[in-house]
Amino acid sequence: MSNLSPAEYADRGFPLDWDELQEKTLKRDDFRCRECGRQTELFVLFDEHPHEREDGFQVSNLITLCVTHAPDAAQMNETAITESFRDEWVQERLERQS
Repeated sequence: MSNLSPAEYADRGFPLDWDELQEKTLKRDDFRCRECGRQTELFVLFDEHPHEREDGFQVSNLITLCVTHAPDAAQMNETAITESFRDEWVQERLERQS
């Protein structure tokens, strides 16, 4: 999903399984913004202060939003999920099932 390793995510305060959490959130939200349904320029965002909550980095506290509905996401060091990534993700899963 990104060029960061799990250790680099941890250095930034994210859980080691951040990629997996993003994938689960995107799949749950059908690769669409929860506000408008847009399928491009998506971000997986979390509760405003996840470190202060024991369950802060659970899928139930994550949401998929587009750049319009999460205009500050790029400044939050989040991973943008593009249409090409979505297609790549689907292709990888299909290949695994074969």
